[in-house]
Amino acid sequence: MNDGAKGILYPYNQPDALAFKIMTLIHQPERMHQLSANAFQEAKERHRLEKIAQRLRYVYKDVFADSKRLQT
Repeated sequence: MNDGAKGILYPYNQPDALAFKIMTLIHQPERMHQLSANAFQEAKERHRLEKIAQRLRYVYKDVFADSKRLQT
């Protein structure tokens, strides 16, 4: 994830950095809305049924191919 594109990044061990970023966003409602819209769009694409089914087919094909290799 790019910081500021679909969310905000901060060092996990620095809660004060997170608090600062949240306080900054509170004063930027347009930016907050854009972050939310970007994250929603990515989630919608990532969790699309067709995409999940395609990934699952690839996994099953790989597992099946591996099992055939192990049997020979």
